[in-house]
Amino acid sequence: MSQASDCAPARVNFWACLEVGWRWWLVAVFALALLGMLLLSAQRTQALQLRQAQLEVALQQLRDRLEVNLALGFELGDNANAQALLEDLLAADASLLSIEVFDATAISLFSTDRGLIGEQVPGVWTRAAQTSQQQAWRVRGDDAFTMGLPVRGSFGEVTGQISITSVLPAPVSRWPVLLSVALAMLVSVGVWLVLTAVLLRRGARQQAQAQLHAAQQHLNLVDQRIARALRQMTRESEASHDEQ
Repeated sequence: MSQASDCAPARVNFWACLEVGWRWWLVAVFALALLGMLLLSAQRTQALQLRQAQLEVALQQLRDRLEVNLALGFELGDNANAQALLEDLLAADASLLSIEVFDATAISLFSTDRGLIGEQVPGVWTRAAQTSQQQAWRVRGDDAFTMGLPVRGSFGEVTGQISITSVLPAPVSRWPVLLSVALAMLVSVGVWLVLTAVLLRRGARQQAQAQLHAAQQHLNLVDQRIARALRQMTRESEASHDEQ
């Protein structure tokens, strides 16, 4: 019997906590889940931006070598070392799929896929190059992305483009973020239970004080009634004694 009586208040407190704070807990869980998704998205974006920055450096180095030849008065397609430069870069990075140099008419002049030399490059590349305002341009696919830079002649005119295609960065592991979110959820549950229990205890204390105050007022009222009754009895007793 004593064990049952000891457990009953704990169950009452738990359900009282659940009734009071479950909405706030759901809001906290939703916020943590949203934060986890945002962190995963930010990690993927950061990995892609880092990869793009690395490839842009490689593109700039290739472009500088091509523009040195143009500054000497040669045409873009007359560079004897261009094909070897592209193939060396492709061999040095296993994540690269292809590297191409194409002229202003979108005809491939040099390519790591020699079968594409002399062919038209994809139209999406030329459109991206035209809308990039002669800056770096990017085209993203499902499994790969392509970056490009304009190649300028000795007078600053755009004589062609150099592009590099790479696979997308490997997906970021979700487990660290998911474990962090799960731990944060557990902590939020503990904090919620503690705060709710404190609030319930404070409310119970205030309610007990209010009940005690009401009881004291009731006792005072009873005392006043008893005092009036005693005075009335005293007066009646004195009156009957005088009559005798």
